[in-house]
Order: sequence, then structure tokens, then C-alpha cells
Amino acid sequence: MKTLCLTDQVIESYMEYLQGEERSKATLEKYRRDIRKLQLFLGSDNQVTKSRMIEFKTVLEQNYKISSANSILAAVNGL
Repeated sequence: MKTLCLTDQVIESYMEYLQGEERSKATLEKYRRDIRKLQLFLGSDNQVTKSRMIEFKTVLEQNYKISSANSILAAVNGL
């Protein structure tokens, strides 16, 4: 299984992809904020792994309503 390194360059490439898919400015801003939450969670170990995503999901569920947590995860899942 390939591990993703969540770098600023990866985020910018994803934003360009979403822009090419004609996503609205508001959607792009929300996705960027949500992905930055993941990046902040990962810290200097920017490796996106299944176990880290499970940890991230748990943190989201503890701090957000389920609908908000799911919305954040939807933004991240596109990566």
C-alpha cells in the first residue's frame, strides 16, 4: 500500500485538480481548511496511513458533530 506524504505541494496540486473539476470557491476554501486540519494533526510526521486516519477520525468525532466530522473526512478522502 502506497503511503501519501501530505505536503503543501500535494495540497496545492489537489486544489488545482478540484478547480479543474469546477468546484466552487467556497468548496475549495472548505476543502483546504479541512485538509489543513489533517496536516496539523499529522504534524512533522506527514505520512497519511490507515492507522493515522483512524486516529484522526476519532479526534474529529470527539470534537465535532458527526455531520461535521463526516464533512471533513469527505474533503480528505479525495486525496
